[in-house]
Amino acid sequence: MWANSTIKLVHYAAIRKYQKVNHFPRSWEMTRKDTMYSHLKKLKDLHGDGHFKFLPESFVLPEGLD
Repeated sequence: MWANSTIKLVHYAAIRKYQKVNHFPRSWEMTRKDTMYSHLKKLKDLHGDGHFKFLPESFVLPEGLD
């Protein structure tokens, strides 16, 4: 199970011995395209284009219209 918020007790009760629960604080920042791109753009600006050739040109609207 993957969760980005608090997991309810009823869900824990349904988990088997061999199953695991992953909970990463603020994981929504990587699972939403706009926030993930914003973070990658900041890293690209900080470290240069060389390490981020895989990142296509993208825009987060309406801020990306500048």
